[in-house]
Amino acid sequence: MFYKRVLLPLFGYSREFQRHRTRVSNSFEKLRQNILFRRSFYVLAVAVPLLYILWDTRRNLRRLTGLYSLVFFFLFMCFFSHRPTKINFRPIIWGFLLQFIFGILVLKWDWGAHRFIDLSDLAIAFLDFTKNGTDFTYGFLSSPPNICGMEPVIAFQVIQVIIYIGAIVSILYFYGVVQAVLKRMAWLMQLTMGTTATESLNACACVLLGNAESPFLIRPYIEKMTASELHAIMTTGFACIAGAVFAAYISFGACPRYLLSAAVMSAPGSLACSKLLYPETEESHVKDVKDLELPPSKETNDMECISSGSLVAVHIVTAVVANLISFMALMALVNGLVIYAGTLLGQPHWNLELIFGYIFFPVAYMIGVTENLEETMVCKN
Repeated sequence: MFYKRVLLPLFGYSREFQRHRTRVSNSFEKLRQNILFRRSFYVLAVAVPLLYILWDTRRNLRRLTGLYSLVFFFLFMCFFSHRPTKINFRPIIWGFLLQFIFGILVLKWDWGAHRFIDLSDLAIAFLDFTKNGTDFTYGFLSSPPNICGMEPVIAFQVIQVIIYIGAIVSILYFYGVVQAVLKRMAWLMQLTMGTTATESLNACACVLLGNAESPFLIRPYIEKMTASELHAIMTTGFACIAGAVFAAYISFGACPRYLLSAAVMSAPGSLACSKLLYPETEESHVKDVKDLELPPSKETNDMECISSGSLVAVHIVTAVVANLISFMALMALVNGLVIYAGTLLGQPHWNLELIFGYIFFPVAYMIGVTENLEETMVCKN
């Protein structure tokens, strides 16, 4: 009764909503078919952000380093593009424009910045409920006493958020909330960027779910996807941070406001980069979001959702822990070999961090992470 009377009218697709969506889509498509309007819009979409950036950095031109890096990476991706002659600039221009708009809303506009801070506080409070489960299950391993500099074991506190998120997502998916929200977000991205339904849905899902969980929403369509769509899914997956590891980054000292803004801004930006590196040259099987039928939940009640969602998340947690152990051990092994080789050559200060630091220093300097060269040497690590 609650589902039919409350959740379905609130998140479901009513006929009135479908009519409004069709009307907006048709009006937008008519404007896009107008060559004069389309060209004027693209000129403004490039000129307005550029002029704003120049005006905003007029007192400190050193901040333009990030703009130079954007131009460099744009040319870099054009040069290494799979089919440079087949590049469609609509998703690229729209992707960077949406990224710019999101950045203005959450970083420059006071009202948007305050709302985003409130949202980040809510996200932290929401994820902190995981401690109730980890403290009950693991005891002092997740919440050690504040003596002798003891810190919680990362495998028993931070990573356990994945299990909590898995259960929540499973419940919301059972009631159709996840499907409705993601399809609305995907429709907006498809309307503006012109990307297909599957890659738009995956990009939006990565903001909320992450690269491990979001492909499950489009699993029935993966076999029929084009190479460009698969490339877009991989790109957006690695560009976004999962909600499950959001608390992990916060515990490491990252600002939640910047994490949320980066997650939202990376969705259109990663799609733009993907379409630049691997343009679409084939015919997609699912172009429109309305043709995208998300598979219903297989569970029959709430308790089954909690159980199945938690069990699926356990496999992810196990994989994360196993990869952390092997990666850290192998990195220490290689670092030991580098130190040993440096000692034989009379360079005992050589180590893996120093080598990769010099390799990635130009990238860290180019994107303008800081004006101080010494701080850049730290950031590049």
